[in-house]
Amino acid sequence: MMFQRLAARPVIGARIAAGHVHRSFAHANVRFSSTDVRRPIAIAFDIDGVLKQGQVVLDEARQAIRRLEGENPWKQRVPYVFITNGGGKSEVARARDLSNDFGVEVTPSQVGQSHTVMQSLVNEYVDKPVLMVGGPDHPTGQARSVFEGYGFRQVYTVHDLNAYAPAAWPYAQPQEDQQSMVKRVDFSKIQLAAIFMFHDSRAWGRDIQIMLDVLRSDNGVFGTEITNEELRRRKQMPIFFSHGDLRTYMKGDTKLTDSVG
Repeated sequence: MMFQRLAARPVIGARIAAGHVHRSFAHANVRFSSTDVRRPIAIAFDIDGVLKQGQVVLDEARQAIRRLEGENPWKQRVPYVFITNGGGKSEVARARDLSNDFGVEVTPSQVGQSHTVMQSLVNEYVDKPVLMVGGPDHPTGQARSVFEGYGFRQVYTVHDLNAYAPAAWPYAQPQEDQQSMVKRVDFSKIQLAAIFMFHDSRAWGRDIQIMLDVLRSDNGVFGTEITNEELRRRKQMPIFFSHGDLRTYMKGDTKLTDSVG
């Protein structure tokens, strides 16, 4: 399943090394006047490995951001955004972290995370039960709260399903501090409509097993199972990946893999 790319204004130097931003201005043939920017530009920064090395913010990155904020010979502010394949926290929280890192005010609208684009699916699934997979287990409940903050109203996690049916994955159960966040509902009365791979899995074996159980269920009712023949006839439940770098699909009898842009 492909997602649309996060769209910004015309961009020069996406994923550009922060230490070379000032040279990019020179090579981009951009001319500023005291009153306007004759050739509108914007810059998209990757975060990890570009502006930061681990938890360390590069001094050159801070300098580059200051230049974009108007500390340049033309006293012009240049629009910029931060794009990251990371996630697991809200755009508000990420913007707050970036504000602290660079000493400037970063707004949530300047942040594009791996799962930010999933907000485009809220209208379709706002009132439908969905399974959210992945994301950090700590702070407890944070991943689900981010998804609910987008507007999804019936969000269930792998922890919820595993607590309902421990035999589905008997090798591990939610940790004690996570038990309070488990939604204890009767999944025999719930029809899951879609699976959202929200962020990196913390337990691939468990998550894949439960996703397969849901995919093979009868109309999304966890704990039921349909035959292979029936499975082939029916429309498959959609799975949305927030940062799937590859997709695999069948064309006739041939398995194909290509990149997801």
